[in-house]
Amino acid sequence: MKQFFTSLLALYVMCAAGTICHAQDMSPVEPLNKINDAISKMSQKYIEYMSAMAHTNNEKKTEKKSKDSSPAKKTSDKASPPKSSGD
Repeated sequence: MKQFFTSLLALYVMCAAGTICHAQDMSPVEPLNKINDAISKMSQKYIEYMSAMAHTNNEKKTEKKSKDSSPAKKTSDKASPPKSSGD
């Protein structure tokens, strides 16, 4: 759930930054529509995830599959520094 809200916040910031740069080229409604579409897509993914968790017998496998396929997880892996092999 924390990842969902973090992704939502990151999406909002990216959309806000993009609209500030191009604010004169768009109508005031277009940025709001883009944010609304992004929120709708995230909500749909969340509903699909919750449905899969509710209707499966193997929660760990579903959780792993969800984490492996999420774009937020992939970008955070790239941004994190490599782990040390032994201390």
